[in-house]
Amino acid sequence: MRFCTKSQLDRRAARRAVGGAFAGIWLKAATPEYDLVGGGITIREDRTRDAAGRRAVAFTSGHIAYVQTLLVRAADAGRFAGYRGLSPVVRIAAMPGTTGEERLLQLTGYIGPDGALRAGSRVHLASGAVREAEDGERLVITAASSSPAVEGRRRLEPPDDTVELPQVVYFQEEGPLLDALRTPHEPIQRYSWLTLNDEALIEVWTRDGLLTSVLLAYVRAFGVDLVVDLTADASYRDLFG
Repeated sequence: MRFCTKSQLDRRAARRAVGGAFAGIWLKAATPEYDLVGGGITIREDRTRDAAGRRAVAFTSGHIAYVQTLLVRAADAGRFAGYRGLSPVVRIAAMPGTTGEERLLQLTGYIGPDGALRAGSRVHLASGAVREAEDGERLVITAASSSPAVEGRRRLEPPDDTVELPQVVYFQEEGPLLDALRTPHEPIQRYSWLTLNDEALIEVWTRDGLLTSVLLAYVRAFGVDLVVDLTADASYRDLFG
């Protein structure tokens, strides 16, 4: 049996040159290549069905409960205290096909309960084309599926006559999404790299005790008195001498 996490799926997909997008990852378990799929997937009944509406996969019991909120720069905490008061000059980053995207679009008023996109909204696609939602054509965006016409979306703009909706800028991975938010001098801890899967990176970090030297220099520079090992994987600990 093969088990695939989201980060592993990203790497496998990248090697096949088809991208590692999150949207639809849950249906990979219905394909011959994977038996199980895991990685922060919210349990939803509509995610168990394929494009034809047939039940294709099943979720196991849930193991975590969570809430969703906007992540903002500390300096902008007062400016963005909620979803009200946003405008087209504000840009919000999101990942397509996630519950975070759907909830954001619902709260800001881009979509209704059925996921139908507000008339006049413009969807910029990776191909360079722009699709505009019209009253006679339903463009749908939900966390389970989206209209084929909005697949590959890169940016969402509000209707011209709307002043309370922000722009939505789409990223395919969490790392670049966070990098877009931070200022040039802010460090970000990323957990998407698994050492056991990249021998070249392991060699770089362990060569001449590089990572150990960096850690010791940090300890000395900031007068750290206590270092607690909370790593869950031995491969991370092995990076240090």
